[in-house]
Parts: sequence; C-alpha cells; structure tokens
Amino acid sequence: MRKTLVFRFIFAISLVTLFILPDPSFAKNEVFASKNQEMVAKNNNGIVYGYGDTLKGFTMSVWAEREVKKSVAMNIFYRGLNKDLKQYINREDFAAISVLTLEAKYSLANNYDIKSTFLDINRNSDTYDYINKAKQYKIVEGLSETEFAPYRDIKRKEALVMLYRIYKNYEKTKFPISNSSRVIEFKNSKAYKNLEDWAKDAVVYFIDAGIFRGYGNGEYGLNDKISNEQALVLATRYVDYLRDLSGEIALAGNKDLDELEPKDSSQDGSILYKNVRFSESEYKDMQAYLDFVKKHPIKNELKVYSVNPTKGGANGKVGVLNNSTQSDFINVINRFRMAAKVPLVQIDDGLMKKAQHAAYLMYDTKQYGHFLKRKGADLNLYKIGSAAAKESNIGYNTSPNSNVEWFIRLCTLDNTAKNIPRLGHRRWNINPNMKYTGIGIARPYFVQYAFDMSRSPKVSPDFVAYPSKGAFPLELIGGAPWSIELGRTYSGGGKKYKLNPNKTPKLTLTRLSDNKEETFYRKSDKYVGGKYFNVNTEGYGYGNAIIFKPTIEINALERFKVRIENILDVNTNKPTILEYEVIFF
Repeated sequence: MRKTLVFRFIFAISLVTLFILPDPSFAKNEVFASKNQEMVAKNNNGIVYGYGDTLKGFTMSVWAEREVKKSVAMNIFYRGLNKDLKQYINREDFAAISVLTLEAKYSLANNYDIKSTFLDINRNSDTYDYINKAKQYKIVEGLSETEFAPYRDIKRKEALVMLYRIYKNYEKTKFPISNSSRVIEFKNSKAYKNLEDWAKDAVVYFIDAGIFRGYGNGEYGLNDKISNEQALVLATRYVDYLRDLSGEIALAGNKDLDELEPKDSSQDGSILYKNVRFSESEYKDMQAYLDFVKKHPIKNELKVYSVNPTKGGANGKVGVLNNSTQSDFINVINRFRMAAKVPLVQIDDGLMKKAQHAAYLMYDTKQYGHFLKRKGADLNLYKIGSAAAKESNIGYNTSPNSNVEWFIRLCTLDNTAKNIPRLGHRRWNINPNMKYTGIGIARPYFVQYAFDMSRSPKVSPDFVAYPSKGAFPLELIGGAPWSIELGRTYSGGGKKYKLNPNKTPKLTLTRLSDNKEETFYRKSDKYVGGKYFNVNTEGYGYGNAIIFKPTIEINALERFKVRIENILDVNTNKPTILEYEVIFF
C-alpha cells in the first residue's frame, strides 16, 4: 500500500535571514546613540524610515547597503567607523557596535562606571565610554586588566563571541541548540575541531540560528578579519533575531524597514518586498515556499526508530523508522523540490522497505557502497538490499546526532570534489518525473531510493535549473555549484533546448545589482575551491547538465541573470540562447 503523504505546493524559510560573513577589522572615533537618533526621522505612524545625513561620505558594498541603512534606523550604526565600510573593523569600534546592539534590544540603566582600568585607551576618544560600557555589560574583555588593544583587528570568532554574550547575559527567552543539519555539518568540520573551547558555544549558536554560515564547502573563515559593513549587517540581523525570540515588533512597536508590507506597483503588477522588486510570480513562489516550511516543520528528533535495527543475520531486526523521521524526510526532500519548481513526491511503503534493507545490509555486513557483497547475510535481505543500493543515494555519518535533514541536504547540494563534476545525487532528487521515494537508516548508514520514474503523465519542462528560475531560498544553495539540465540526449534534449555536439556551451552569470559578470566555457580542475565549469551527459535525473560554480558573492535579495549560448533549439536544430533570472530570498 502506498503511503500518500501529499503536501500542498507551498514552502517557507526561517524568519532569520542567513548571513555569510566575508571579511573584518576595527576603526576609531565615534558618536553616541543620541547623535544617531537625531539623524532618524519618523513618519506620521511613528515608523522609522530615514537615515538623514548619517551615511553621507560613507561607502559600502551593494550587498550590504540595505542593512547598513537599517542599522541607522535601529540606532546600531556608529558614525566613528572608517568611511570605507569595506575596511576591517578594530576592537574599539566593534565594542561600540556591540553596546549599541545591546541597547537596541534591552532597556538598561545608564549608570555604568566609566573608571577604566585599561591604560591603552584614550580618555578623549569617542569610544572611551563605549569600551567601558562593553566591559561593564560583560561583552568584552581586555587582553589583561590594563590592556584592551583598541586598534587591533578583530576576527570573526571574536565578534561572534562578543555578541553571543549579549544573548547569554541578557536574553530571558533561551532555547537549546537544535540538531539541525547546519549544526551537525559544523561539528563534523575541521573548523570546529580546530576552534578554541572559549569560542565553540558562540559559533554553534550563530550557526544554529542561521545568522552565520561561513563560506560553504566546510570553510567558515573563523580566523578571518571582519569588515565594518559585515559587523553592521551581523548586528542588525542579530537584533532582528532576538526580537523574534521574544515576539517583539521592531522599532518601538511599529514595523521596521525590513517588515513593511509588500505593495503592488500600479505600473506593471510587480511587488515591492523588503525594498526589492519581485515579479508577481516570483513573490507567489516565495510565499508558497515560506508557507510550506511553516506548515511542515522539520523536528530532527534524536530517536529515529520505532523498531531498532539489531545485528544477527537471519535473526536480526532490519529496523523500522518512526513517523516523525519519515515526516522529516519527505518534508526535507520536498523543500528542495519546491525550490527547484518540480512536482512534489510521496513516500511509498515498498520503497521504504527496500531502502531500509539496503541500509541494514551495510550495517550488518560492515560495508558501504552501491555494489554490496553478501558476506554471509540472509539471502532475502541480500537480494532486496543489494538491489536497492544500486538504485539509491547513500550516505555515511558516525555522529549519533546525524539525521535525514543532514543526509538529504548533503545529497542535493552535492558539494564535494568527487560529486561536483556530475551532481548525480542532486539530479535524482530534483528529477521532475520522480513520484515516490523511501528512506532507510541503520546508523551510520543512510539510504534514499532515488530511481523512481513513475510519474504519469510524464512532465517535460524546458529545463530543470538549480537554483531555479525566479525566487529561490538562499539557504538551499549556499556555496554549492549551480546546474541546468536540458534533457536526456544530444539528439532529443528536453522539449525546447539541447546541447550542440560541436560546441561547448558558453555561460555568463551576471549579478544585476552591480553588473558583475563571470563567464564559463571551459573545464576547470578546481572542483571545490574557486570557479568551476563542466558539461555532464550521463543519465542522471532529467539528463544532460551544465554545471558551474561561481565565485561571485551571493546574498539574499540579490538578482542574477543566467545566459547560455552555443546550444540548439530542439525543433529547428538551430543555435538559440537560454536566459533567465534568479532572485534569492
């Protein structure tokens, strides 16, 4: 019997905008919050919307502009920062931002002790009071009782620790660290193993909250410096996150700059959302995704079985996954499929059995791979399990906290040197003609049945892209490669495009906010680090794939254009161009 966990075509992401930190250091000089407040205007409804002349003379990256402006409205912006906000921030300036961040969220008595024990800070400096406040608030510590090192650059991990102390010391609404795939991935990384104990709790907290994600590819850059603009963006998103926890509405009980209701344009029907214009279809897709995530949460419970697997040959128990784990599995894979704009899938009892047998066979015989040997296993177990292993995505994780979200994310991003040239796991998971699937777990082995092609009638989209055309959740791509599948063969292709057997496709990616471009047209051996391009014609998923990995920085609410040349029209066999836009949220 088929289990029909049917889900509505809708989705959602966390209330927290994901943050990928780039650089950092510190500046000098400053102005108190009262001066910041003078630069902020209010409209008739009391909503803060302006930033006066506060940013006059400051320069910043395009990606940071919206949230730097918002930091002014939230009274987090410190006017003593280096005029070039792309420069690194120093300890004294980050101390100022930290104090402003704390005071933006919490009402504190203004009776701090300004008698400093630090001998290396200037009493006439604009940051003198901020440094002493930061010490009293237990946000910062000196290198010693007498040394603060105000002009020393600050590292990412240090910045996260300072802001984490705000949560630790002042936030009443606290939640335990979750068992999310982000946390598991980080705790399994070299970055975590090499991280000092004093910084671990802070970094895990910000990764779990979704505020900090690093560069991707398991690289977090925790020893890298942090820039002024990154510090402001981090602080702004952090205050939003803390207000979320306590159920507050930002900026004195009114909607802040980031929460304004979208408004339809009277000219073209487009929608203004968070000061960025979406087409009507893009906005609907985004809201559908957000709604799906809200209605179908992922629990990641540590207990995954209703019947635990046990070794013992013919007398062993294969194991049965509990309902919560099955729900997590189908919710996770359908998030990725919704983001790719392909039909959602359902769990099938028969495929669940096959996948569980494959996982148990690996567990019972201590082997891992698609082609399994019997090794004394029960004959029926071997027949079912070995056949399923050949038709499935498989994973291995020795962590006792490993879960289906980690596994499906690992498969669908496919962001390892071995997998990037093909992206086979991803292409099966977003295959538009998959209708049913199943999951098996016998820790440390994970198996997902991937070869189903039973959707009827078959669907034949013009192409299957990941990230897909239109609105796309940033959290589901990170630093992973992009892919565009045109169809199954050179001769047939999809219903509109096919590869040109005589030419390599030429792909151009343009970030439309500043028209920065990257062009891809030749293979690269840099599978994980740096720019990469490949064309793969093996029969994974929907078929022939153009794979590329950009080095352009990607942030939420930025729009990109993909243009592919040197391909053919299926019907005319003449050269054509495939062009589409992606906007991340």
